[in-house]
Amino acid sequence: MSSFEEKFGNLVNKTVSSVEGLVNQTADNVSEFLKGSSSKSNQSTDKIGGKMGSSTSKMSHSTTTSSSSSAAPTTAKRLIPLFSVAYGVNNAGKTVLYPIDVSRDFAGTNPDEISVGHLQSHLAGLTSVPVEHQALLHKGAHLQSDTTLVSLKIREGAKMMMLGRVPPDPDQKYKKALSALDDEISVVSIRVTEMEMQLEANGQVPDTRKTLHKHFQLANENYLRILMKVDAVEIPSDRTEARQSRKALVVKLHGQMEAVDKLVLKCAPETTQAAATATSSEQQTSSEQQTSSDQQTSSVHQTPEQQTSSDQQTVYSDSR
Repeated sequence: MSSFEEKFGNLVNKTVSSVEGLVNQTADNVSEFLKGSSSKSNQSTDKIGGKMGSSTSKMSHSTTTSSSSSAAPTTAKRLIPLFSVAYGVNNAGKTVLYPIDVSRDFAGTNPDEISVGHLQSHLAGLTSVPVEHQALLHKGAHLQSDTTLVSLKIREGAKMMMLGRVPPDPDQKYKKALSALDDEISVVSIRVTEMEMQLEANGQVPDTRKTLHKHFQLANENYLRILMKVDAVEIPSDRTEARQSRKALVVKLHGQMEAVDKLVLKCAPETTQAAATATSSEQQTSSEQQTSSDQQTSSVHQTPEQQTSSDQQTVYSDSR
């Protein structure tokens, strides 16, 4: 074998050896790549499976919750449902309905113990009809006050009917009579006010003063006539409020008459004013003399002990 062949053979061997090494390395790389792809694929599958399981679990939980929610009742059933009581009519001629809500109108009371009597007391506050003047009807039957509402088995939206009326005010006739007399007083008072304004404006004119003087006297006569009517209104002693109203009217009349007396004197002629002043002074002097006389008479009739006490008081007063 020549040296050329030997070199060529060595070259071929190296080449083959290099190719085998390259092939082996490529095979190893391909194997590692395939292993990595398989691992990632498994991980991805696990993730997808986990998400699907979680979603399925959530859907199952949501379905369970929804079923539970739909199964739960929305509101508790009332022991006594809402109902209404019909009584009276309004201005339009329609029956007035009073809605009754036991939980609101009888708060704090055991529903089992609420009776027709409780309902009547509540209706008395709404309608001003006293319990003793009420009659409740349900399904055509007259209800007794001790019957419980639960036992009536009232249906939702049911209607009861109440019969009765507000009793008349026992003082109504007295109030009506006194009110009419009070209106008469107002008429005279308005006229007196008008004449007083005329007196202030034209009081210096003799004819005006003379005319007003007569009219003021006439006004007092009208007041006196009304006072007699007030006294004629007979009111029993047990009607306290009405008697107080009559007394207030009498006091009002006396005040009006005193005011008119002053106006009569104010617009009277000067001679009449002087005479009235003199009469007033005489009455005051007479009153003082009467008081002094009473004191002297009392002193004469004193016992020795009272006289001694009186003397002591006099001495003490003088010493001061």
